[in-house]
Formats: sequence, C-alpha cells, structure tokens
Amino acid sequence: MAFTKFNRRSPSNEKGAAAVEFAIILPLLLLLILLMIDFGRLLFVEISLNSASREAARGSSLTMSDSQVTNLVLDSAPGVAALAALGSSPLVVNIQSCSPSVSNETTTVSVHANFQWITPIELVQIFDPNSTLIDGSGLGMDVYGRGQMLCSES
Repeated sequence: MAFTKFNRRSPSNEKGAAAVEFAIILPLLLLLILLMIDFGRLLFVEISLNSASREAARGSSLTMSDSQVTNLVLDSAPGVAALAALGSSPLVVNIQSCSPSVSNETTTVSVHANFQWITPIELVQIFDPNSTLIDGSGLGMDVYGRGQMLCSES
C-alpha cells in the first residue's frame, strides 16, 4: 500500500512567513504600548493636579499667603510638571484669594501644566483635524486642576 502526501507543505515555502508577520504587527504593537504609557501619564498628571489644587484651596481658605499656597501646590505634586513635560517645566499656579471683608466668599486655586506626548500623536490630525489632544504646534496639550473652597471666618 502506497502512502500519498495530501495537504502537506514543504518547510521551504514558509521560511520567512513569521518574520513578515512580525514586521507587520510590530509597529502597531509599539504604538499601542506607547499610547498606554502616555494615557497613564496623562491620567496621573491630571489626578495629581486636581489633588494639589484642592489642597492649595484648603490652605488658601485658612488664610495662607499666596507664596505659601504656591509652595503647598509644589509640595503636593512633586515632579508632576517634569513628568508631564518630559523635562523641566514649571507648574503655573493662579490663586484667587479671600478678602477679609466679604463673608461667604470662595477661594479658587487653578494649576496648569503642559503635557508632552511620547506617542506620535500628530497622526490624530489625519482623522480629526480639530482634535483637542494637541495644541496648535502639535507638541502637547494643557492639563488643568482646579480647587475651590469656602473661606473660613476669622
């Protein structure tokens, strides 16, 4: 009885198939990994700025000076500006302090950082030219945190 070979390919026909498939998938996989890292950084920066601004608003409501409130923001979110900008970039702190003569007034502290993307996010403009993920220069986006609190009575 003779055996015939059905549906059997020789290995020489498939030598480079795995390398070609890997070369096709690798850029997409790297892009996905970079996007996950970037959005994780963005979420961390946003949460840190919100927390720092709330803490600073609490300090401002307790009659701290503007320089003390700014130092409180920088102490509450150490290194966030450097993480957001991938280098040295200052946090911008805007304080609307309480006036002692007005009752039931609120104090507002807003904190701003410039976020720089690792991922080539300019590709988003292909699909959405008016995207808010990048500013006009295509380098990053602005991230804000805002805290507001009722001023304490002295």
